[in-house]
Amino acid sequence: MNHAQAKELFQLQTELIDMKVEMAVSKTIDHAIEKLSDLITGVRDELRTEIRSVDKRISSVEHRLVAVETKLGIKHVTHTEIRSRFIDYSFKVGSAIMGGAVTYGGMMIYAWLIK
Repeated sequence: MNHAQAKELFQLQTELIDMKVEMAVSKTIDHAIEKLSDLITGVRDELRTEIRSVDKRISSVEHRLVAVETKLGIKHVTHTEIRSRFIDYSFKVGSAIMGGAVTYGGMMIYAWLIK
């Protein structure tokens, strides 16, 4: 084996190792993205369930409030305002939780990649 052939063999081995590393990293990243996607989907589903539950409770409270206001002779003015504020706060909390989940997932991916 001459010097040129040895050099070419070494270069081919190096390229093969680089491709194997790239494939392993790609698979790892794909797996991490899949896990993060599953986590986000789970959090989103839980948030929807909780928001529906809270919405039902608020509707119940609103109905009681209407009954009390009717007995006291108070006009029904604040119900839409209460509902819109609740929805605004719910989305803010949901956004914060989703942001935290994405940040946590990113940190886990980063920590896993630097090992």
